[in-house]
Amino acid sequence: MRKVNQFVDTKIAALRLSENQVDIWCARLPAVWDDGLFHSYCEILTSEESERYTRFAFENDRRQFLLTRALERDVLSRYLGVEPAALEFTRNEFGKPALAEPSGCPITYSLSHTKGLSVCAVAFEQMIGVDVESLQRTPSHRDISKRFFAAPEAAYLETIDEGQKRAEFIRLWTLKEAFVKARGLGLSIPLNSFEIKMYPDRPPWVFFSDEVHGHEADWRFLQIRFGHSFHIAIALNKPKSKELAVRFSTITPLTEERASLILESNGLNTWVVEEV
Repeated sequence: MRKVNQFVDTKIAALRLSENQVDIWCARLPAVWDDGLFHSYCEILTSEESERYTRFAFENDRRQFLLTRALERDVLSRYLGVEPAALEFTRNEFGKPALAEPSGCPITYSLSHTKGLSVCAVAFEQMIGVDVESLQRTPSHRDISKRFFAAPEAAYLETIDEGQKRAEFIRLWTLKEAFVKARGLGLSIPLNSFEIKMYPDRPPWVFFSDEVHGHEADWRFLQIRFGHSFHIAIALNKPKSKELAVRFSTITPLTEERASLILESNGLNTWVVEEV
């Protein structure tokens, strides 16, 4: 892993996104809400989103939903040069979001959240998926892997030292979830219908049981450990032979508070980014 901790403030009005670039945006859930910012987030919700917001039973879940929606609108508006509230969205039958207005936009993106963090990954005309999990979670990794993972993945986890098994499960789980989200087909893709192979000296590789997902060499995976609390995985439908620039940013949506860095290329496509 390559550790990165040097952030540079970049308050740029408009952002460019090349075809050989992926941007990852992270927004932390504040411990104390600023009332003005909270109301600004509420104001940009659609009526359907407002209804979803009220259906959450717990306040923290409502706030995480609100933060994710604000992140989605703010991030995309920075590339498109329009107000966040002017964006319109659509979802396919499996729930994958996309921009409906402005129409014909080549930007693709994916959203994920876990307790305390929302993430938006953005690419140019590429299928992309992101998944984030808290490293503090204690999932029943044996039950999940045996029930839902491909047999080689479950067998691989059994070879991992007990003290590292939970962390390795989270790495594998997020990679699989990111791939499913990139494909945009939801739970119609069984998690055991493809295998993520983990290597100590090169990035993960995906294996398919058939060609329905395209060519295996056309998929690449990125992994970021953000501070001590979060693991982020990105799946991108871009041939491994192509160069790729990765930009990582933290943001407070609907404000000028943003810090970015370019993640230096390395053989594992894996980084550690210190929290700021």
